[in-house]
Amino acid sequence: SALAKIVRAKELFDGLDDEVRAWQDTKPYTFTHEVNAKFTRYSIVAYVHNEPPITHWSLIISDIFHNLRCSLDHLIYAVAVHESADAEGIQFPICDVPLNSNDRRRIKSLSDPVRTAIDLVQPYNRGNPSLPQPPLAILRDIDNTNKHRLLKLAISSVYQGKIGIKGQAVQEGPELLIYQGDIKDGTHVIRATFMFPQPNVKLDILELKLIIALKHARPGPRGGDRDDYGALLDIIIDEVRFVVESIVAAVR
Repeated sequence: SALAKIVRAKELFDGLDDEVRAWQDTKPYTFTHEVNAKFTRYSIVAYVHNEPPITHWSLIISDIFHNLRCSLDHLIYAVAVHESADAEGIQFPICDVPLNSNDRRRIKSLSDPVRTAIDLVQPYNRGNPSLPQPPLAILRDIDNTNKHRLLKLAISSVYQGKIGIKGQAVQEGPELLIYQGDIKDGTHVIRATFMFPQPNVKLDILELKLIIALKHARPGPRGGDRDDYGALLDIIIDEVRFVVESIVAAVR
């Protein structure tokens, strides 16, 4: 059943990807150039023609995370029944610091090799350089958040942006701002601010990458608190599979 939970999470993930691609095919955004009256601030402005179904996607994401979290509990329940037939109170711990006595009580019926394997895959032993927090910590926090409120999903953020400047500017190196929050009608997604008026220039979009971002329950040590939902789920699914394989290998 632990593996079935992971398979179900992947099925939901693939289905969500299909929905997002179908939404993208509707060309939900257009972008225009705007300049202020003083010709000192040039902007790329977004206009939304088809709002993403945020609540619907959030519910799917919540189910994906819950299936992944449950797979770990299913796993050690099965291991406990296999090793000792005592699965009372069993629960897979996910801890940021070494397991305390209460955490260890939840896995006391497991063999020493399995308890060691559980310890080795904890967030305090396994991080990921591409994420602000270890994958299992994000899984735990998001699943806990989902118990009380809707996940903060589908922040259509500008992940990367590159612009060119057409025309002759009397000043080089404008101050550039790339917006990374919710994109609504009229959002200035890229802004170039000059110190002096520049009436003869125009911004040209060279690259603009938008993401559907998932906000973490809390920021990590590096400060970030959101990631592209697809990249984040890929990492967490791989991590859960690694945990399952590590613990199965330790079963006596």
